[in-house]
Amino acid sequence: MFRRGICNRRCRKQNMDVAIFGDISRSMRKQHRKQMISFIEGLLDKTLVSADGNHVALGTFGDSADVAIMFNEEVFQDTSNMKEAAKAMFMVRPKLVGTRTDLALDLASKEVFTAAGGDRPEAKNILLVVTDGKPYIRKKDKKPFIPFETSTKALEAEGVLVVVVGVGPAVENEKEKMEEVAGEKGIALLVPSFDILSDHLDEVLELYCAIDGKYTEWKESDCSVTCGGGVMTLTRTCTNPPPSNGGKDCSELGPAEKTLACNEQECPPPCTAGLDVAIVLDKSQSVKLGNLAKVITFLGKLVGSFHPAPDADHFGLITFNKNAQLSFTLGNSQYHDKDALLKKIAEEPMAKDVFVVDVGVGKNVARQEKKMAEIAGEKGRVLLFPSYKKLSENLDEVLEVYCAIDGKYTEWKESECSVTCGGGVMTLTRTCTNPPPSNGGKDCSELGPAEKTLACNEQECRKLI
Repeated sequence: MFRRGICNRRCRKQNMDVAIFGDISRSMRKQHRKQMISFIEGLLDKTLVSADGNHVALGTFGDSADVAIMFNEEVFQDTSNMKEAAKAMFMVRPKLVGTRTDLALDLASKEVFTAAGGDRPEAKNILLVVTDGKPYIRKKDKKPFIPFETSTKALEAEGVLVVVVGVGPAVENEKEKMEEVAGEKGIALLVPSFDILSDHLDEVLELYCAIDGKYTEWKESDCSVTCGGGVMTLTRTCTNPPPSNGGKDCSELGPAEKTLACNEQECPPPCTAGLDVAIVLDKSQSVKLGNLAKVITFLGKLVGSFHPAPDADHFGLITFNKNAQLSFTLGNSQYHDKDALLKKIAEEPMAKDVFVVDVGVGKNVARQEKKMAEIAGEKGRVLLFPSYKKLSENLDEVLEVYCAIDGKYTEWKESECSVTCGGGVMTLTRTCTNPPPSNGGKDCSELGPAEKTLACNEQECRKLI
């Protein structure tokens, strides 16, 4: 059966010779003929008939077969003239009963797809047969039956694609016969009703039209970084539609992938509130030297993400193995720069509440979560990482626990205008979620309102006369 919902398409001008034979047997009702004519007119419109492009021949069959228009008739290398001729020839109702599809194929082979019939050697050849059912020969018909295979083999030898469109409620039961008419290399398509025949123009065109490929819309990847200058990749595919039947690919339409710069704004220090940060470092023998080096590298990245200065962030470092050791205090100005902090960071015990972040690393650290939670205290946080590699990869997760992040607004989002003319209002809204404030950071109240209105559609409304 046909697939539905295909986009509207037209055949590219490409030098096709398309012969259309329509069933005008007495079994075809008047309404069916009109619907077949509408279908054929649609094909003519989309086939782009022209003197230097696609040519069409028209034929009919009932108790006999006839060709009314050949490929080389110049007056009919025009869509309007072809449509007028189709209206006249497909409304003819034969006096005798019969559906001689075999004669139509024989005629196409011997007279239409020939040099005398105007068939061009370089053109793509298509034979389209539209019928309401299986072939039928009345008993008194003296014209001999011509095996379909004889005609289809001859047509295939000339490079002709045979497409048989069977229409009507009975065609499902005649599928094998329709396939026999189409031949070994041909195609049989079944439509259950003439009422929906014209709905399937695109499916028929897909079988023989050269459809040039076109790109989909660009699809953006995420930016490689959130700030400091990164790249994003834009990709698209040649599937809207894909090229088919010799149509062009999208190589002439530009690349399928490109990169753009993104998030070029400078990265702000994540914490600007003047923090006192104490780091407790495990240097016991259970921590291998390689892992300890990874922790030191991690601490370097952590410290570099802050703003160490006398009037800003201060750090302290406690190390422990059998005993705990205070390296130096928060107030020691010698360690208010990054390089010094990589070696030692000091802690100054404070009387006020301390927010403890207990970071556990190792395969079995999850078993100690309860104990670590006791160390962190009710207001503290526990972070668990299965390996020192994961610890180094998750710097941001540690920073998010205690950095004061100021909130920022999203882009404005517009509502529809309240009226289409005469002057209305539209509402612009934004939310403080890019990022949202966290850990004591400022909200967006200092950055302006979250909502505002603008005038819109101020043109006068048309007056009805």
